[in-house]
Formats: sequence, C-alpha cells, structure tokens
Amino acid sequence: IRDITDRKRAEEEHRSLQEQLNQAHKMEAIGRLAGGVAHDFNNMLSGIMGYAEVIKRRNRDDQGQPGDPELDRHIDVIIKAPERAGDLTEKLLAFSRQGKYQVVPVNIHDTIAEVKGLLEHTMDRRIEIHEDLRAEPPVVMGDPTQLQNVVLNLAMNARDAMPDGGALAFTTDIRDVDVEFADSLVFRMMPGRYLVLSVSDTGVGMDEQTRRRVFEPFFTTKGIGEGVGLGLSSVYGTVKGHHGAILVDSAVGKGTTCNVYLPAHEEGKAPHETGVHEIPKGSGTILVVDDEEMVRTILTQLLRELGYAVATCGNGGEAIEYYRRHGTNVDLVILDMNMPVMSGAECLAELRKLNPGVKVIIATGYSFQSKTQKILATGVSGFVKKPFKLADLSDEIKRVLEEESAG
Repeated sequence: IRDITDRKRAEEEHRSLQEQLNQAHKMEAIGRLAGGVAHDFNNMLSGIMGYAEVIKRRNRDDQGQPGDPELDRHIDVIIKAPERAGDLTEKLLAFSRQGKYQVVPVNIHDTIAEVKGLLEHTMDRRIEIHEDLRAEPPVVMGDPTQLQNVVLNLAMNARDAMPDGGALAFTTDIRDVDVEFADSLVFRMMPGRYLVLSVSDTGVGMDEQTRRRVFEPFFTTKGIGEGVGLGLSSVYGTVKGHHGAILVDSAVGKGTTCNVYLPAHEEGKAPHETGVHEIPKGSGTILVVDDEEMVRTILTQLLRELGYAVATCGNGGEAIEYYRRHGTNVDLVILDMNMPVMSGAECLAELRKLNPGVKVIIATGYSFQSKTQKILATGVSGFVKKPFKLADLSDEIKRVLEEESAG
C-alpha cells in the first residue's frame, strides 16, 4: 500500500495553476487583440463624430440656436454613439493596462445614475433599486471610465447574487478617516476626508473563505461560461490605483455590502456639459499626420472652419519630408501614433532632430498605454484620445499655441 495523497494534492494544484495560466494567456491575447483593433476602430469613430459635429454646427443660426430642433436631437444621438463605442474599446484595453489614465473631477452621483441606465435593460424586475446619496460634494479625482466600471461591476455582482429578486442599494457619504482606521487596513491609505460609496444587496451572501478570496484574479463562484473572475479584481486594482480602499461585509443568506473609499475632491466640482460648446477661432498652420484618409479629411475641414491653415500627410515618412521643406511655417503637428512606414514615436524623434522645439499633439486610439505614457513623459505638447470631440481638440490646440506664444 502506498500513500499517494501528496501526489494527488500536487497534481490538483498543478491543474489549478494550469487553468489560471490558460486564463491569463487568454486575457493577454484579448488585450493584444483589443490594442490592434483599437487604432482602426477609433479612427472610424473619429470620422463619424467629426462629420456629425459639422452637421450640428451648420444646423445653428447666428444666435447659436438649432435651426431644426428635431434634427439637432438626432445629431446628438449620432455623436453619443461613438462616445459609447469608444468606452467599449477602453474597457477592452483595460485588460492589458494598469493605473489611471485620466485624472479629472468625477461626480460619483452622476456615475451611479449612468450605471442605473446601463442596468435597466438587464436588471430583473423583481430587484428594487434604492438610493441614499448623502455625499456633499459627491466629487473625487480620477478616471471617469474606470470609476464607472467600479460601480458597474459592484452592481452587476449584486444583481447576480439575487436570482430570486431582492433590493440593490447605492449609498454615498463623506467620512473623515483617522490614523487608527487607516492603519487597520491592508490598503495603504492616508488619513483624510473620503467619499464612501456603498453598494449593498440582499442576496445569497458569501462565507468567510469566499469573502477572503473575492478580489483574487480569476476567482469566481459562477459556473463555467458565466464569468472569468476579473470583475472584482479589476475593481480592487482601480480603487487601489485611486489611493482608496474597498471593504466587503457579507454573510451567507444575509447579503453583501461593498464599501469603497475614495479621496474626496476638495474643490467639490465636476465638469458638466451645457449646450453647444463655443469653439473659438484660431490662426496658424497645422500639419495633420494620420494614415486614415477619413480622419485627415474631417480634421482638415474642421480646422479650416476654425481659421487654421492645414497640411496633411499619410505617414511619418511623408511628414518628415514635408517638415524638412516647410517646417518654418508649421505652428503645430497633430500626430497619430500607429502608422505604416514610420510610427508616430519614430516620426516624433525625427521631427525633433529637425526642430527640438516642435509643438506636437499626440492623437491616438490607444489612450494612455505604456508607450504613449513614455512619449508624453518626453515633453510632448499635448494629447487627445480618439474619438475626440472638436471642442476637446480645439481647446488642446489653443492651450498648446498659447503656451508657445507665452514661451
């Protein structure tokens, strides 16, 4: 008789590790695929958004009012679609990146409202949604898309924990965290004022062993094909990246409450879009470098309407040759990152050889991925993420050119 317990245990551990490795490889492949698709996909979205904004601007009278209000509403729907599609791309890209990509004021109450809108078509009608939003001001600094994903993932987990219906509650409040509480957490958390977002459900709950593992990547209590166990691990990473903490309180049969602590924003204000953005006219010559003809065409039209002279190139090699001949007349370069013949990074390096002080705005569908971050760290003048609104691009151009004038 031979005791093979240890061998069986080792085989089981090996099998478990192999499954996790396969999952990791699968998600890594999704990240690479998303990165490859993002460039072309966001170029198309930029074209759609750009042409829709041209129509919107031409549907205005001298007082800025829509000539045809119903047409204006249709245009707004068209503009909103690329924004949402861009968010989908951003979520795919999140699998292969870490950290925050934007740091702007975010109104958490607005985020909760957006998540409720996303869930309304998939939520079981037997689940009641309650709100007790007491945080004032309800604003934190961070990445809007990532913070929306935090709320969405917590809400979806709560929904899935109530297969027979129940109550889902969103609660917010402001809390002053002292040294004793901060030191008691596994998170590195500084004492101070925090916005506390709580997402609670009356579902099946978790035992202590499950609760301890809930943030582990690929750990899931769902069946095969129902989840890969990345939702709460991504929540953990996002909250940690925003210098916050997340605490989970749960018991079998008594539901679950997730408390997210995020540093409160002292200014207490988040930007709100109101009506049509008044876009100021400008002057100067802009060189647009992008391999997508649709992007070059719409940018040329939009920038010329704003008063700029525009030249275009389809790849980095053409851009270098053009700048070598006409660089003294170019005030700003808008440069795509992923192009044939010569990449945006290579083009930027060659432009700087010709003119160390060249003003360049990076325009890319990859967002703040590691390569883009490195390029920005070298002192690039500005950055816009595709698909971009004309107002955002115009503001960035104005900022860069004004800094140039001030310098």
